[in-house]
Amino acid sequence: VFGIAGIAAIVTFFFVQAEFSNSAILPVAIFLVGAFLFLVEALLFPGLIIPGILGLAAMLYATWLGIAHPGATGFPSLPDWNDRDDMATLQSWAVTMISSLVGGASIAFIFGKTLHRIPLLGRMVMRPRGLRMETALAKTGGDIRAADGTDHAIKVGDAGRAHTTLRPAGIGVFDRHKVDVVTQGGYIDAGRPIRVVEVHGNRVVLKAARDEEISS
Repeated sequence: VFGIAGIAAIVTFFFVQAEFSNSAILPVAIFLVGAFLFLVEALLFPGLIIPGILGLAAMLYATWLGIAHPGATGFPSLPDWNDRDDMATLQSWAVTMISSLVGGASIAFIFGKTLHRIPLLGRMVMRPRGLRMETALAKTGGDIRAADGTDHAIKVGDAGRAHTTLRPAGIGVFDRHKVDVVTQGGYIDAGRPIRVVEVHGNRVVLKAARDEEISS
């Protein structure tokens, strides 16, 4: 739901800037290319950096086109640092980007902390496969019991192995039970030992562990 809303907001931004003319196609196309490169970096070649940098640059350039040159059919020159109009447009673009990032991050943080607690909206939150949370506990620990017919529980300190590559999300195996997990931010290869460090809401957060810490 939120992904569709985000895409709709991006497309609406470009079309509003172009006053609903066909010229909005160019910045939208550049933005989509940038988003594709960003996904290539995140999903196919994590750590390569180059696709991510190119993707981010393309998305930023697309937003610049949408604000400074909404009717452009080609690639305009970069802003002239000695031109007051160009500098005013650049300032407007920078304020828009910063306020959007801060606002979006704030909303995402608030939703991440509260959305799963709201009965109706909580259904929009993706729950781990085979592990529907019956109790949501803070990072200090405790059990999260599965409601899939098993008596298995996940708690802080549990050790297991990465069933898939965690980038940072993926699947971990704990006592032969597959659970959707997420790392603290890094990447962990499949088969590597892992340990649960946080159970918060419906998230199982873990870190890499040493082989001697894993009993199975």
